[in-house]
Amino acid sequence: MQQSHKFFVDLVPPTRQSDSWKFFTWRLAMQYEFSRDLMAYASAATGFKSGGFNGRAQSVNTFLSFDQEKAITYEAGVKSRLFDRRVQLNAALFQTDYKNIQTTLNLPDPVTGVTINVVGNPADARIRGAELEGLALVGDGLTLDFSATYLDNKYRNIVAGADIDAADKLPDTPKWAVNLGGEYRFGVPLGGEDTMAAIRLDWSYKSSFYFNAQNSVYNLQKGYSLFNGRIGIGSEADGWNLAFYGKNLFDKRYATHKEDLLAFVYAIELIAPPRELGIEFTKSF
Repeated sequence: MQQSHKFFVDLVPPTRQSDSWKFFTWRLAMQYEFSRDLMAYASAATGFKSGGFNGRAQSVNTFLSFDQEKAITYEAGVKSRLFDRRVQLNAALFQTDYKNIQTTLNLPDPVTGVTINVVGNPADARIRGAELEGLALVGDGLTLDFSATYLDNKYRNIVAGADIDAADKLPDTPKWAVNLGGEYRFGVPLGGEDTMAAIRLDWSYKSSFYFNAQNSVYNLQKGYSLFNGRIGIGSEADGWNLAFYGKNLFDKRYATHKEDLLAFVYAIELIAPPRELGIEFTKSF
């Protein structure tokens, strides 16, 4: 049973709706070990997201259900340990095909003409990409780690009348995402023999992407980089650790969410936290 009201006045009377969804999922996978340090694998799997009902409406027409989202994913890759197991390197190729992908859209109510925010199934979609990640023990106590992901995405089989087009990109899918980090651990003459200090620095980058299915300049996030750091000291045997940390060290301004609501004569932007510095102490008993 659904109902819509505003200022204690019913916009839509109590409306009974029902629907049902079911989907059989499966997964196939295989792997082959060339040696104890090199393995290749491939897999295919399906998944789904249940359908539902839109709860915000100006008329009975927009209380209609939206369909379930179906997906099939293919992945193939290799995992390896190199140079006397001092380097770990993994690579993968993948593709996900979506049927009736669920997206949030700003659409006019077919009866009242008032723009409302609804979930719909405007198209199918495809995401394909590649991922490379690695970890290296460079020297005594010094490790480097990295990851890089490339994504290509597009809408397919767009439903007639849908308020998106083939040039739009799926939300929250930057073309590039890169992470690079380093940590140096060394013993210090404090406390027990296992007292260690650690210095870590991380850099991450995301290229530009949109927050909404209907792409516009008002929900575009341009590419940005972040730096985080941490200096700590502790004893694993005694269960204590003291650390000084910094997040977003260069005080980069970026958004955690944007939404183009110009149909309602405004747009919103949620700004990520600014630079954060802190002290953290933990003790295990």
